[in-house]
Amino acid sequence: MSVITDLYSRKIVGHCVHETLSVKGCIEALKMALKNRKNKALPLIHHSDRGVQYCCHAYVKLLQKQNIQISMTQTGDRWRMP
Repeated sequence: MSVITDLYSRKIVGHCVHETLSVKGCIEALKMALKNRKNKALPLIHHSDRGVQYCCHAYVKLLQKQNIQISMTQTGDRWRMP
């Protein structure tokens, strides 16, 4: 399962249940979050650990295409901000 959470509201804004941990589920969850986004004028920051799904070319390319700032932990701890 892939989940996109709004850190401010703590609401799940995108999700996808997928058979594997491949990037496909992560991309679907991100697309859902973007589709349901209310204020498209505000900038976004995508913070994650350095899981292979979030570092792969297809996922990073989608984030860049949407002008989303990418933030990843150095230590593998997804809660630690750089």
